[in-house]
Amino acid sequence: MLKLSLIVLAYCALTVFAAPPHSGDHLTEVSSDVPSLDQEHFHSLDDKPCTWDDSLGEAACGTFTVTFGDGGIWGNKPYTTVRLPGFQTNFMLNCSNHGDAWKAVENTPGLPYIISIHGGNACITTDFWWEAFDNAWIKYANQWVDVPSDERCKSVYWNGKGKRCVIAIKPEEKVVGATVRGEGP
Repeated sequence: MLKLSLIVLAYCALTVFAAPPHSGDHLTEVSSDVPSLDQEHFHSLDDKPCTWDDSLGEAACGTFTVTFGDGGIWGNKPYTTVRLPGFQTNFMLNCSNHGDAWKAVENTPGLPYIISIHGGNACITTDFWWEAFDNAWIKYANQWVDVPSDERCKSVYWNGKGKRCVIAIKPEEKVVGATVRGEGP
């Protein structure tokens, strides 16, 4: 039992103190082959900011969302969903090498770049670790999103066992306004 405890502690220490991913480890600023959606009209007719609903809350027009977890009682964290207005794709993270691997999300209509996701602790699915998303990263164009600490990522689902990140489609343009329903603790 002591040996098992030491192994778990060593794994946790390595995961928590892992260095951020290196740019050579994944696709960077690679254009997608899929044509972009028309994102020119970011305001509604009454001059309020344009928003769309991804079923977990509103997001500003000109953004997409990446959601970790399935909303279930055990919070299956590697289950990931990318949503844009009129498009959704679901997949499992690449959890090889204890989550120290990248998953490329290609051919997403409306995105001019490829999304790369580093699983990190999002690959640990036990209930004890449900809140830990350490070392989970999203790379999109020139944006790095540190899932556990970035202000664009919030806890979601009734049990707070998921994360939802709202990311600008065209990172060179500033996107304002996004709210989340069902924020967790």
